[in-house]
Amino acid sequence: MVRFVGPDALRPGLHAWLASAASRDPDTGLWWSWVSDGSDTSAYPYEEATAWALGVGVENARGRDALCRALRTRPLQRAGRAYLFDTGVALDAAIATGDDELRTLALDHTLTLLKARVAVESGPPLGEETESTRWSDAFGAHQLWLIRPLVRAGYLAEARALFADVWPRIAGRGVFGLPAIHGASTRAYCHAAAYAAEGLRWLDDGGRAAALEIVNALLKA
Repeated sequence: MVRFVGPDALRPGLHAWLASAASRDPDTGLWWSWVSDGSDTSAYPYEEATAWALGVGVENARGRDALCRALRTRPLQRAGRAYLFDTGVALDAAIATGDDELRTLALDHTLTLLKARVAVESGPPLGEETESTRWSDAFGAHQLWLIRPLVRAGYLAEARALFADVWPRIAGRGVFGLPAIHGASTRAYCHAAAYAAEGLRWLDDGGRAAALEIVNALLKA
């Protein structure tokens, strides 16, 4: 979940920008993947970005309804592929906003993909990734962020099992002692490590100690 840590004076402007029509696709109501000066036409309506925006308190009925429509038939997608992480962001947003319908829909898909231990539909299950597997396609470091919505939703056993399955495979295997992006790699990305730390801090039984380990490694990087 995004938490704003900049100067308080910037909050209204950032919130207003996220709430502006320029940040969303007029056809779908979904937030854009990014917004440029107009010369870049490669942006796309992004379901995960919509979930992040809703989760930080930007109210938009069209964006919320677009997510619910999608989740009635499938997990959230990027480029036609369904992602566990993106769907977990929708679950976290639903918890933050008290949206029971969105929560029910997102939770069902989150638990299904989580049980299969896949980051993306048609992607390699945990333990079957290879060194060349892209970080976002692997059940690796960034999936530990899901501990946050799982704990908030009351699924502590699932959160603990996620930690037990992933952390020993990646802990300290990357540069500067960062966690590797997944169990078949020694590469480390600050992006994936930061997601892992944010999720791990929600979990006792070693989770907070692991989060602190990541933070210390990031400070060295």
